[in-house]
Amino acid sequence: MKRPLSPTSFHYPGSLRNDSERQMALQLGLSRTTLRGILLGGGNPTVGTLKKVADLKHMDLFLFMTPQEEPKSEYSSFGASVLVVRDGFDSWETHFRNFVEEFKKTKDFRLIFFAPVQKLDPKLHSLLSSIVVDLCLRFKMKPPAWAIKLRFLKKPWFPLEADECKPIALVESRLSYRRNNIFVLEHFLERV
Repeated sequence: MKRPLSPTSFHYPGSLRNDSERQMALQLGLSRTTLRGILLGGGNPTVGTLKKVADLKHMDLFLFMTPQEEPKSEYSSFGASVLVVRDGFDSWETHFRNFVEEFKKTKDFRLIFFAPVQKLDPKLHSLLSSIVVDLCLRFKMKPPAWAIKLRFLKKPWFPLEADECKPIALVESRLSYRRNNIFVLEHFLERV
């Protein structure tokens, strides 16, 4: 089974120390200095060179492209999830609402680019991905890959609705929520 090769593998090359640098450099067709630079996270290796190192160590190579600038707001999909983890499950409504308002105001794709933190409750992760897909559909944007992934809840969830509103939520809930077994009213998380 291949292990992923991440940037931290270069910064902490403990898993690569067992092989002599000279032997590895010969196998890769690199100078020992170039190899050492790559293993220490320096240099400017090509994707092909990184792939050779990964293949030699029986590892997968993952490349991530991210925006060069961070969004100016803490109310991004990632930022809102961090705040919910910090403040507790019950804080989701405030933080998600602030995120939705910020996105509607700026329509800045960087606000939805990064996935929520892994510590976020799975139910809330499903809700946040539904919110992001819904926003993207409303503003004619392509949703990020993390949000498209189906996160279907085993039991239907009505996040803000009282029992008497559930039948209305079943009718009004948009597909971006339904696909994850979440049901909300038409103006969910909108300030009036």
